[in-house]
Amino acid sequence: MLISIGVAALSLWFLGWLVGCIAPIAIAPHLITLLCLAVFAAPVVYALACLRRPLPAGDKRALVTIALPALLLMIAGYLVATGFGILWTGAGTIVEIQQSRYLAMPGDHIIPNFFASGIRNADIPSPLMGDWFSADRPPLQVGFLLLFAKVLEKGLKISTYNGDGYLGIACQALFIVATYRFVRTLTACRRAAGVACVAAFLVPASGLYLFYPWPKLLSAAYLLIAAAITIDLLRRRTTTARVRSSSVVFGIATSLALLSHGGVIFAIIPLAVAFIVGLVRTTPNVRAALARIVAVLLAAVITYLPWWLYGKVTGEDHGRLIKWHLGGD
Repeated sequence: MLISIGVAALSLWFLGWLVGCIAPIAIAPHLITLLCLAVFAAPVVYALACLRRPLPAGDKRALVTIALPALLLMIAGYLVATGFGILWTGAGTIVEIQQSRYLAMPGDHIIPNFFASGIRNADIPSPLMGDWFSADRPPLQVGFLLLFAKVLEKGLKISTYNGDGYLGIACQALFIVATYRFVRTLTACRRAAGVACVAAFLVPASGLYLFYPWPKLLSAAYLLIAAAITIDLLRRRTTTARVRSSSVVFGIATSLALLSHGGVIFAIIPLAVAFIVGLVRTTPNVRAALARIVAVLLAAVITYLPWWLYGKVTGEDHGRLIKWHLGGD
C-alpha cells in the first residue's frame, strides 16, 4: 500500500512539473488540477471495482490482519497529533501553529508547501523560499500534497494553504503504518505490533515531527518497509519465487525514503549491504544473485530518475542536501 501510493505521488509530482513546463501558462494550472483529481480518482475507482469481486483468501487475511489495523492506528495517531497540536494554541492557521506549538522551529516545514504551490501554478520560484531552492527538498511529500490537496479544496472547501498543513501531518503519520508492518515482520502477534505503534507514537520526537511536518517520519516509513523486506530475506522467509519481486520493492522503497529526506542515506547504505547479503544467502548461484542485485539497482535508479532529471533541467543541485549530510554540514 505504501509503495503504491508513494509511486503514485512521485509520478504526479513529475507529471505536474512536466505539464507546467510544456503547456501554455494560461491553461497549465487548470490542466494540473485535472491531473491531480484524475490521479486521485483512478485508484478509488479501481478499489470500488475490486470490492465487487471476492478477494482471494490470502489477500483477505492480509487486509484484515495487517492493512486495516495499521490504517486504523494511523488514523488514531493523526487525530491525536492534530487534536493536541491545535488545542490551547490561540489564533493562527495550522501552518503557523505547527512552527511554534511545541518548540520554536524554523520555517522549513512549509518548503514542500511552497514547492507544491509552484507546481499547481506552473510557476516554481527560484529560489523557492529564502535561500532554499526547490531541489533542496526531495519531492515525495510534494507529490502527496498534490494528490490530496485539491480534493480537500473542492470537496471540503479547505484552502490548499491549510490543506497542505493538515496533509503534511498525514504524510508523517504513515510511519505508524510502516511500524506496524515492521513489527509484524518480527512477530506474528498483532497486540505486540499495536503496542509498538503506540510506543513509537509516544516518543517525544515522534510527536514533534508528526505535527511539525518536515518529511523525516515519511522517510522513516519507507526505510522501515525496506528493513522489513530485508529481515524477511535474512530469515529466509521469502520464497524463491518472490525474491525478485522483493528485490524490486526494496529498491523502490529505499529510493522513496531518499526522495523524502536526504538524511536517510546513512541508514540506506548499511541496510543495502544487509539486503545484498540476504540475496546471496538465498540464491542458488552467483548468476542468479547478480541478476537480483541488478533488479534492485534498476528499481532504485528508475524511481530516483525523475528527481535527477528535474535537477538537470532546472540547473538546481538536487543532491545538495545529501552532500551536506554526508559532509557533516
